Amino acid sequence: MDDRDLMSIRADTLFTNDARGRMLRSNELKGRPAPRLFLGRTVTGHVVRFGERVPDEVARELAEIVNGQLAVDALPIRPSMLAPVREALSQHAPITREGGGPAYRFPESIARMGEVAQVTDANVKVVRDGAAVRYVGVSVVHQVPGEPDVLTGGFTRVLPADSGPGIGAGLKLETIAYARSRGYRAKHSALLADNVPMLRTDEAMGFRLYRQELKQ
Repeated sequence: MDDRDLMSIRADTLFTNDARGRMLRSNELKGRPAPRLFLGRTVTGHVVRFGERVPDEVARELAEIVNGQLAVDALPIRPSMLAPVREALSQHAPITREGGGPAYRFPESIARMGEVAQVTDANVKVVRDGAAVRYVGVSVVHQVPGEPDVLTGGFTRVLPADSGPGIGAGLKLETIAYARSRGYRAKHSALLADNVPMLRTDEAMGFRLYRQELKQ
């Protein structure tokens, strides 16, 4: 399975689609309306999905723009297709919101850190009471809908008073160890493009950038 295959799985599981494959709403708890465009870039190809409101002629134009963009080795480089994609969408309706960012794969070999506890049903009471141990951070992962052997990162947070080198990384390392020990095929780490501290953490840990997303 290459990076484009992983991107396609992500696109198919992020949203509920209609019979045409058009995005209707997100698969989050409250099911927010889907964006008009989902564009996933990888070094092995691009994946594009359209919202139900996008006219067929606009979807065809956007698909031609994306398909005409060659795959690149350096994903952080701003794609040349971004300007024509925005222009095509703006002709349909103004762009009111745009979001996205990179995601990383964890490497084959990675070291673990101590003093990190996995929260389970058996010990969650200790966490809630906070009597025995003072917790300074947490890292949450959840299963990808429709992909029982894939985990994705929810969030990693460290208390401001305890933030420092290695704490966030240690928490994320434990989620990787958890994924491997339970036989999960992959774990994603998706971040906002402006979350510079965690971007640097993932890169320092050896995570491999495999995609960039754009939602409009």
